[in-house]
Amino acid sequence: MDLRSLACFRVLLACVVLYDVSQSWSLIDDWAGLQGYYDGLPLPNWIEFSDETILRLIFGIYAACTFGFLFGYRTEWCTLAVWLISSGHQYAASNTLDYHDAVIVNLLLWSLALPLGQRFSVDAALAVNANGVRRTPAQVVAGCGFVLTLAWLYLDTAAFKDGAAWWSEGSAVRFALMDFSARSPTGVWALAHLPEAFFRTATHAVMAVEWVIPLLLLSPWKRSLLRTVGVLALAGMHGAMWLLMDIGSFPPTMVAAATALLPAAFWNQVARRMTGCKAPAVIEQTEEGSQGARSLACRGRVQQYLLIAFFGLCTVINIEGNRLRALNTDLRMPYPGATWVLKLKYLLGVENSWAMYAPEPARYGGWWVALGQRQDGSVIDLITGEGPTLEAPFPRKGAHHGLRGHYWSQAPYQDGPQHTYLRFLLWRNQTAPEVDHIVDLQLLYVYECYEPASMSGSSHRRYPLSVLTWPAADKTNGAPAAAGADRGRGTSEAWVLYRAELDRLGTPDWRPARLEPDRSSP
Repeated sequence: MDLRSLACFRVLLACVVLYDVSQSWSLIDDWAGLQGYYDGLPLPNWIEFSDETILRLIFGIYAACTFGFLFGYRTEWCTLAVWLISSGHQYAASNTLDYHDAVIVNLLLWSLALPLGQRFSVDAALAVNANGVRRTPAQVVAGCGFVLTLAWLYLDTAAFKDGAAWWSEGSAVRFALMDFSARSPTGVWALAHLPEAFFRTATHAVMAVEWVIPLLLLSPWKRSLLRTVGVLALAGMHGAMWLLMDIGSFPPTMVAAATALLPAAFWNQVARRMTGCKAPAVIEQTEEGSQGARSLACRGRVQQYLLIAFFGLCTVINIEGNRLRALNTDLRMPYPGATWVLKLKYLLGVENSWAMYAPEPARYGGWWVALGQRQDGSVIDLITGEGPTLEAPFPRKGAHHGLRGHYWSQAPYQDGPQHTYLRFLLWRNQTAPEVDHIVDLQLLYVYECYEPASMSGSSHRRYPLSVLTWPAADKTNGAPAAAGADRGRGTSEAWVLYRAELDRLGTPDWRPARLEPDRSSP
């Protein structure tokens, strides 16, 4: 792995992590409730600060270490610190992060032994821990693990994409762009103006890239050429995702990972074109000499073998954790300590299952509306804190922006996110001023089926489904708590609510039954 490529990877990945820190910072006040810790976060009792203050302190340290990682200052130590905090961040933020966080932790794991600070860094300028150019055993193992991890991610997701939308129909990209949780203005424009042939071609192109990428990254023949082609293909695919979809920092994460695999021949060619030199540039990785001897002096053999053993342990934990997860259908573990193996699997960040839109994208979507009735009879949407409306909150902003936007768009299912949402809203209601306390709550999911196909992505009928009510939260599909509400158009109208049949969501011919108010209740 070329030192210049690793330096570019370090800079790009640090920018992604800093962006994630800024996103999570905006949710600190709601963090405990979002994760289900309604009685307080599990933090040491001897710390007298509030949960929010402790979280700000942790994220401040996280950002400081990431800045050190970005500029390559004491790179090895900053890499270790960022990996440790990122692992904890992933483990403790299951309800607020999107699906790229595990990839970041995997990349940082292998980076523990990679020479990320040898170029374009403070360490290189000050000649701090200059390990030279000879590859150490731990670097060889880490480089192999890095490449194999990326190859496996794409092979894994390609193998699970066996639905009709990916193969016979070729409609997966169109369904993905319709997904409310991933909708972007550019994607909406594409749905309205581009022909069906474009989406069919794009769908098959994504499948082709994901199947071919592992072969290009692992090919022992013409490695420089094929790996460069693979990296450019990955950058093109994720660049298109970045343009057409709002899926957080997942695309730049994968672009950063691909950058690390650019071969030395790529940089040498760039240098020749920039300098106009016709002589072939020297490939740094072939140099030997005094710097190579200094490499082994800086990092002893014992440290090398300890790193290799640690990577091996993580690999074993990952394999065994996957096996246990497949067996854990009745919550019974096959041997004592198996639960800890699963916890270590996630805490160490060796989770590498990546089933993005597999077996195919959902054929329906929507968003949540939480009708809360105050003591004075007024009604607000507890999610936004404003007057309720059934209009789509797009483009997302405020309470529907960023991580919170993805959180509030997960579709309901039996024992699904609706119960988490309800508990969170009631927890947050307890901290509100008494005058704003609610006496009644109706949790709605505005449902939209994407079939039959519509190129505009907005002509399908939307149904506000009554999913849960409170205080009679166990009476699903009960009477509307607030049938009259302002639709945001200056008039007060009664909403027509529908019955939520969770096993029928996504069925093209399903037309929900109208839910009549319970006239017997006072």
